[in-house]
Amino acid sequence: VCQTPQQGLVCVARWHAMGTTASKTGAARRHPGPGNVSSTSTLPASTPPATDLGFTPEEVDGVMAVFEEAGASAEGIPREAFQRALFDMGIENSFICQRIFSVLDRDKDGYIAVPEFIRGLDTFVHGTEEELMEFSWQVYDADGDGKVTAEDLLKVSSSSSTSELMKESILRTFEELDSNADGFIDYTDFCRGCRSKKLSLAAFSVPQN
Repeated sequence: VCQTPQQGLVCVARWHAMGTTASKTGAARRHPGPGNVSSTSTLPASTPPATDLGFTPEEVDGVMAVFEEAGASAEGIPREAFQRALFDMGIENSFICQRIFSVLDRDKDGYIAVPEFIRGLDTFVHGTEEELMEFSWQVYDADGDGKVTAEDLLKVSSSSSTSELMKESILRTFEELDSNADGFIDYTDFCRGCRSKKLSLAAFSVPQN
């Protein structure tokens, strides 16, 4: 069961593996390759060109098959369908589902459009450690103020089934990262925690087919 943002994101990344399998078996319909996915249709102008994607055209076919299976409409995957898909993959924490959706929904229209979906999965599968930390930070920093409190950490890293012992461990981790004891951790603290393995990015690892 996925209980952390990192584990939640690797569940999302499994869509890549599922899609790749569909592509190899011929189950996926043909769709435009990465070079034809417009980087300006729904993504910010600052987004790199779609040709920078790590996916091959065949992998994009597979990802698109899964995109459709996830309940996509003409506008994209709505929040409710996205949350159901993650729940089916084992994510019990609805707050994590909402945060991952919000980060992927870059234009904030209430749908994850094709370019957003492909770009997000590309980050999970081919992203650098820095890119993965940045994405995970956005999941934690729900209000975008550049600060994560102990309450924020608990809200994202636990669920109704999390034991009190685990919650105490999460709070200890927060105290270790909050080096100046000001009541919050910033992005620098967060990255330090990831690199020291206090906050693990290991769950981002996706088996390559």
